[in-house]
Amino acid sequence: MPEQNQRAEKDAPLRRDIHTLGDALGRAIQQHGGPRVFNTEELLRLSCKRLRDCEERLVYASDPQLLNEIAALGQEIMCIVEECDLDTAIDIIRAFTVYFHLVNTAEQYHRIRRRHFYETSSNPSSQHGSLAALVEFFVRNGLDAPAIQNLLNRLSIELVFTAHPTEATRRSLIIKSRRLAELLEARDHEDEMTPHQRAVWALLLRGNPLQCCARPLQRVSTISN
Repeated sequence: MPEQNQRAEKDAPLRRDIHTLGDALGRAIQQHGGPRVFNTEELLRLSCKRLRDCEERLVYASDPQLLNEIAALGQEIMCIVEECDLDTAIDIIRAFTVYFHLVNTAEQYHRIRRRHFYETSSNPSSQHGSLAALVEFFVRNGLDAPAIQNLLNRLSIELVFTAHPTEATRRSLIIKSRRLAELLEARDHEDEMTPHQRAVWALLLRGNPLQCCARPLQRVSTISN
């Protein structure tokens, strides 16, 4: 439990950023997609969240009632999707695409934030999961070069092709991501801002998801002869 609490504390800024970006995206969806797209997206998002929570609880307890709830939620999600017309489905898919892009950007900046915390700490230490921490582990446990080579020889490496944030990305989206990361960094120094600077920051942050949505959420027009 203490480890979970410590992890929750470390990730509190990330959760705050994701919540803020989600709110901004919600306003952008309403502006470009309309109430129907927003309401359908929210219903689908909340249902999927409840389904995930139920599945996580099922790992620790085999509860028949929980199984019934999971089945009901799966059916509910299926009905939501099937009731969407083509235009609404396209808008919702693209809205979720923008959402995951925002979350990825927030997570990438949070890694930078955590690395900065470790490097500027009064008691500097290697960040968990870093190469420096791995080397310290080897030294601490007396693992010499032959022992490490033996471990490497036993590794099984398999190539997997999958979508990843590092895949080819439009230049315009890269620029927006960088700008968003700069805004998240500025938020870490919010206590140094004047009221006017905070207002400008909030306006710029709301505008970033709006720019991401402006083109994707436009209707697909049909070309006719």
